[in-house]
Amino acid sequence: MYTGSTGMRLTGNSNDGGKTIKFVATFKDESGTKQTFDAALRFLDDDQFVVGLYAKIPDGKPGPTLYTT
Repeated sequence: MYTGSTGMRLTGNSNDGGKTIKFVATFKDESGTKQTFDAALRFLDDDQFVVGLYAKIPDGKPGPTLYTT
């Protein structure tokens, strides 16, 4: 999810020895309202990783997802 903001806060943890780090990300949108989405950083090997950004739709179900490798 592109936020259009340069200010983003990530807090996260890993339950698998650092191979995957799950984050909760927060930012303020253009109206100043705090928004939240989930993110994950997954290390495939010593040279490769995947970043996933996961939005939720208003009813809380999974919404748009973006992956970068």
